[in-house]
Amino acid sequence: MRRILALSLSASLVCVLGCGTDSYNRRLEHTLNDLKYRQRLDQYLSPPAQDQFQGLAIFLRPPKPLVPSKEFQLPTTPGLFDLTTSFYDPASKPKSPGLRLHVLARRKVKKAPPKKGAPPPEPEVPRGDFRQDVQVLLASELGATEENFLKFQDMTAKNKTAFKRLTFTSPILNNDQIRVFLYTNKRDNYDVALIWDIPPGVEKTPPVTEGQELTLGSFATGAKASQQFANGASEDEAAPGAVGASAPTAF
Repeated sequence: MRRILALSLSASLVCVLGCGTDSYNRRLEHTLNDLKYRQRLDQYLSPPAQDQFQGLAIFLRPPKPLVPSKEFQLPTTPGLFDLTTSFYDPASKPKSPGLRLHVLARRKVKKAPPKKGAPPPEPEVPRGDFRQDVQVLLASELGATEENFLKFQDMTAKNKTAFKRLTFTSPILNNDQIRVFLYTNKRDNYDVALIWDIPPGVEKTPPVTEGQELTLGSFATGAKASQQFANGASEDEAAPGAVGASAPTAF
């Protein structure tokens, strides 16, 4: 009886030690993958965009070497969007602007009632559906067609953020490839459009191949964005190859 009890205890101890080792190895692997992923982020992406982005709780890290432009580089009606920002390559020339990333965003928030005696607010610019307003811009400034707009497809970034993706060639911008990623968060009332303008010969360079993937994979809004602004990256963001990470996505 004692021998049987001793064997049972030994078997239980081996099981506990083995399970503990497996759990430790999984945690270690997750930590190493997370560190490698953060290194990739810092290698290929610039620090997160600030100012309006942080004010609206929109976390976006543009690919290196893009920097924010002083003015939005696509004509649009002032007030039609809550945020309009363009990122460009500072080494590019005026006649050859190089890779660019345009960002349009809206966030619906309840407005406080006007204070007693305060002057009436200025009339607001009429806004339509976000996607339709973006499509008008794509058609007028980048040459998108109705046929193009029928080709939006669902896609999911590595952090499981869902986008609507569209790719077309611009007849206006010397056959630049235009990649559009539309993001909608109905719970927090966010609409964001990321519009990549990729000149011929640039599509296979790191800012596009690695940069676009990582920019989309680290993108966030709302509470998650605020957490990433504070921490530099979300604690629950799954690094490629880590436990629970999604499979690589083709962009």
